[in-house]
Amino acid sequence: MLSVLTSTVAPVFAIVLFGVWLRKREILDPVALSRIALYALSPALIFSSIARSTVPVPELALVAAGVVSLMVCLYAVGMVAGAVLTTTDDGRAAYLLSTVFMNSGNYGLPIILFAFGEDGFAIGVLYFVTQSFLTNTAGAYVASRGTARPREALSNVLRVPALYAAAFALPFPLL
Repeated sequence: MLSVLTSTVAPVFAIVLFGVWLRKREILDPVALSRIALYALSPALIFSSIARSTVPVPELALVAAGVVSLMVCLYAVGMVAGAVLTTTDDGRAAYLLSTVFMNSGNYGLPIILFAFGEDGFAIGVLYFVTQSFLTNTAGAYVASRGTARPREALSNVLRVPALYAAAFALPFPLL
């Protein structure tokens, strides 16, 4: 049990604490870090994970379908709850964003690697990549739709690099 904490959980908490320390000393600019994550780190992770995947394509499709199904169900719940709890477009968009889209991988992936090994990690990364892809496309649309017209919202989605990273990486597992 102690080895689990030292090899898996402790490094995650150390990184979080380091980030808090940097932020408190105003060394870390959250806006710049968010932009780096959106435009460089997330697309790199998505491309790398898809391109290097050794999980059979039918299993990849099954996991991706499961993630999409979960998010569609959460979207339906969020739409009903948002309609009951708020009356503004941006309020409903905020409610949907917090209900449907989750941070499912950044901290959990190291724990998945320890608990389930490389095969489980590959599935966990696929879950994260699918969810991240949907967040960066459908999530961007929902967020933009709270204050923009549908055409503008779609334009915002097409500016998200994760979409292109996934599209360029898709042929690699088939080679």
